[in-house]
Amino acid sequence: MVPFFSRYGIEHTGENRFFARTVNTDTTVPHILALRLKDLETPESGISRPRYQSAQKEIANLATPEVVCLMALGEDLQAHPSIVHGGFQAVVFDEAMRLLILLHQNNICIPGPRDIHFTATMTISYSAPVIAPSNVLVRCRLVRREGRKWFTKGDIIDSAGKTLTSAESMWVTAKPFIGS
Repeated sequence: MVPFFSRYGIEHTGENRFFARTVNTDTTVPHILALRLKDLETPESGISRPRYQSAQKEIANLATPEVVCLMALGEDLQAHPSIVHGGFQAVVFDEAMRLLILLHQNNICIPGPRDIHFTATMTISYSAPVIAPSNVLVRCRLVRREGRKWFTKGDIIDSAGKTLTSAESMWVTAKPFIGS
């Protein structure tokens, strides 16, 4: 079990304020349980592998989620009666994929200030309505890493095991800030 970092706002910077205050309520997302794969294999940046081996690794990554989050979705997330707003589904993916990247980053970095990551692109496929209120499973995995770019995939699954929404995203690690 890992803390879902964005549930905890950082007052002096304002980081996580949206998820920590607005979405962390009894009528939006009252409960989240986040779990991670015990042994994350974080690819090193800049190491080239034979094309066949790289494709084989990507297929293996798709089969095993590295982060799973069980989320209770409340009635205040509805855009239409009983249906979670599609934009909020994007927020769920953004936060779960951010958690995934932070865990991978912690896996390969020396202790110290953490890097900042930004969502560069996200493509979402809505296959079926996400019902509210309900409990869903959000599963995410790192597909590959290229330099400062991180490529992830994720799904929102209902209690019957049906994939409701899928997403692919590319994240970029910010260049180190050297300032006063």
